[in-house]
Amino acid sequence: MNKYLRKFQHPFKDLSSIRELCICGLLLALCVVLSKFGTIYLTNTIKISFSFIAVVAVACLYGPLVGGFVGAMADVLSWAFSMIGPYFPGFTISAFIAGCVYGIFLYQEEPKIWRGIASCGINMVVISVILNTWWLKILYGYGFVGLLPIRLLKSAFSLPVEILVTVSICKLIPKILRRVR
Repeated sequence: MNKYLRKFQHPFKDLSSIRELCICGLLLALCVVLSKFGTIYLTNTIKISFSFIAVVAVACLYGPLVGGFVGAMADVLSWAFSMIGPYFPGFTISAFIAGCVYGIFLYQEEPKIWRGIASCGINMVVISVILNTWWLKILYGYGFVGLLPIRLLKSAFSLPVEILVTVSICKLIPKILRRVR
């Protein structure tokens, strides 16, 4: 069986202890806090957020499905605490897919720069630029082609930072876990 498909076989096996559930819950809480206090709104369609940090950590530790689940839950909880704009389930779907993509590339893998480039690049291009722009078109009625250039520009600036942060997190997690466990 493909090694990437095996990551989906037993998605919650790593959450078998209370300690692991608590770590996952704390990272979910961190994601919500970062989305509330670690987000810069440039416009109502462009924001820079650091909440991906916690989703990357969960995906590295527990795999794609748990990463996706935490990403989706963080999206719903973040909206519930901030209520900026109407709730739209499309963004929750995007958050789930983003967590899965991080998990596919980073779970049980050695942290390498190409994994950071692949996971962040796919999330930035497919999720942030294409899918989320489509959701904004549906939600607010903006023109897809009109939103695309500014969202591409924002992504071009934030992608290198996101890649460096992602690879750094994946290198730090084993060291942190040794202390926690």
